[in-house]
Amino acid sequence: MKQLLILATLLVFGLTATISAQSKTKSDETKVETKTYSIKGMTCQGCVSSVESKLGRIYGLQKYEVDLEKGEAVVEFDPEKVKSDDIEKEFEGTPYKVSLKETGTETNEQEE
Repeated sequence: MKQLLILATLLVFGLTATISAQSKTKSDETKVETKTYSIKGMTCQGCVSSVESKLGRIYGLQKYEVDLEKGEAVVEFDPEKVKSDDIEKEFEGTPYKVSLKETGTETNEQEE
């Protein structure tokens, strides 16, 4: 009887964890923005590590990639948890100037 109770408990916890993981995956897929930020002031791999460490502490960021050669970071985040401006503000008072790169501003006038 005791073994049956333990088995039933494990089964319930397993199903709960599976359902929770599935619902979290679906909600994460629908709430992601990707932005590219220019980062001025990075001169070495240590700077990259510092920037990555700072980004890693921002609640709502899901993924980031910092590129020293390009002087930029590509960041994926949940716009309901963090705003684009909040990412820039997080670097105030640091040696790095972080600003959103403008994208999609080019026109196709040359093709006409």
